[in-house]
Formats: sequence, C-alpha cells, structure tokens
Amino acid sequence: MGFLSPKAVCAVCGKECGLNRFRLQNKEWCCPDCFKAAGFKMSTQIGAMTAADVRAAIESRGSDRDLLAQFHTTQQVPGFLCLDDDQKLWYTPVGSGGKKHPRIFHYGDIVDYELLEDGNTVTKKAALAERLPAACCLAASVPWSEV
Repeated sequence: MGFLSPKAVCAVCGKECGLNRFRLQNKEWCCPDCFKAAGFKMSTQIGAMTAADVRAAIESRGSDRDLLAQFHTTQQVPGFLCLDDDQKLWYTPVGSGGKKHPRIFHYGDIVDYELLEDGNTVTKKAALAERLPAACCLAASVPWSEV
C-alpha cells in the first residue's frame, strides 16, 4: 500500500488506521492509538523503529503504571524526586511523562553520584543503591551532619 492509500493496517495492533498514521521501518504503519499508548511525542523518531519496538514501549509503560499503583512515597523532594524506601524505587515527577506517566526506577539502577555543596564536591561514590535516602535528604538541603 502506498503512502496516500486510504487503507492501512497498524503493524502493532492490527487495526485499520486510514490516513491518520505514522510510518515505521520496513514500510509498516502505526495507528495514533498505539503511538499515544507508547508515550511518543511528535519529536519521537518513530521512522527508525519497528513494530516490536513500539510494542516494547507500550509494555514498558504499562509496567510503570502498575508500579506507580503500588508506589508509596516515603521521602520526597517536592516536585523533583519521589522515593519508596520499602520497595527501593524512585521516580522524578518532572520531565518525560510527568506525574501522569513517570518512569519508575530501582535504587540499583543508579550507577554513581556526586554530591555538590556550594559548587564543591563533598562526596562522590559509585553503587548508590543503599545511600539513596541520604542523597534525597541532601538534595532537600538537609545538612550532611543530620543524615
């Protein structure tokens, strides 16, 4: 089917999508519903993706939604960082996804960190997984001696 063909089938969900569609690799199409479900924006380079990539993005977004339902904020820097110390999860409610669709991470996903105070390095470590609550307090301007 050509670009202006009125009938096209979404390679992700199999529904007919008409002219309102997005082109994937291998001359496949993605319907607007799948595009939105994957969390893509108009600036997303969807032309370089396959249908499997779009399905993976939709699945990832669904798993984050499930984690968010179970997420219990134990510490936070309002508007910037939310922590769940019980499950060792964190997310930032700003940026891509915002509060509606945040990407949730495990403490172990953090590779390293550097704590700056007045432009000077106070501490710099790798494997932050066990120190994240302290780092959160520091980000909220709590003195290091109180942590």
